[in-house]
Amino acid sequence: MSLRNNFEFENLTTERLLGQRSNERHAAVPFQNIKRRFERNVDHETIQNLNNKLDRVLSVFEDLKRDVSTLRRQVDTQERRSSALNNAKIENLEKKIHEITVNLNKFENKFEEENVENLREEKNFETFSPQMIDDARSQLNLNLKIPLIYNGINLLDVPCENNDTNGIIPYGIRLFDILFSTEEQFCAQLKSEDHTINSLETIKINMIKICLLKKLNNIDIFNKMWPLLKREMRNKCLKTRNLVKENSSLKNEY
Repeated sequence: MSLRNNFEFENLTTERLLGQRSNERHAAVPFQNIKRRFERNVDHETIQNLNNKLDRVLSVFEDLKRDVSTLRRQVDTQERRSSALNNAKIENLEKKIHEITVNLNKFENKFEEENVENLREEKNFETFSPQMIDDARSQLNLNLKIPLIYNGINLLDVPCENNDTNGIIPYGIRLFDILFSTEEQFCAQLKSEDHTINSLETIKINMIKICLLKKLNNIDIFNKMWPLLKREMRNKCLKTRNLVKENSSLKNEY
C-alpha cells in the first residue's frame, strides 16, 4: 500500500485537521497545500529511484553489448588466424605429397630401368658358357657381364653380315663410331694401333671386344681379328682428324 493510502487523505476533515493543528499549537496550514506537497514529494522520489535503477540497468546492458562486440571481434580474428593457419598447413601438406609422389615416380622409373638393364645384362652373357666367361677374364682381362647398352642402343643389335673378316671388321667400326664421338676420335693418339687404343676410354673398348667375342664365340679367332680391327680403328681416327682439319680450313677461307 502506498504512502498516500496510508495517510488516508479522503478521511481527513477540515475540523479534524484544524483541531489537530490547534492542539499542537501550530499555525493552520491549508489542506490542499499539504496534499499537493506530499504527492509531489512521493512521485519525485519514486521516479528518481526508478530512473536511477533504469540508468544502472542500461549501463550494465551497454557494458554487456561492448563485451559481446569485443568477444565477437576476438572470435572472428581467431577464426581468421586459424583458417589461414589451416590453409597454410594444408598447402604445405599438399606440396609434400606432391614431392613424395614425384620422388616415388622417379624411384619407380629408375627401378624399372635398372630391372630392364639387369635383364639386358643377363641376356648379354647368358649365351656365354662358364668356360668362356672364365677364359675371357683370365686371358683377355674382360668381364663378359658388363652391359652392352650405350645411349639406348643395344650394341648386339648392330648389324653384322657374317663372322669372317669381311663382316667382323665393318661391324667393329660401326661399334667404334657409336661409342666414340668425332671429338674423341680426333683427339686419339695415332703413333700406332696400341697408342690409339690406349688413348681411348677402356670401358668402351672392352664393350667392342665383348661384342666381337659374342659374334665369334671363340677366343683364338678373336685374337686373330682384334689386331686387324685395331689398325682399322687407328685409320678411322686418322681419317676423322683429316676431315676435321679440312672442314676447318674451308671455314677459314669463307
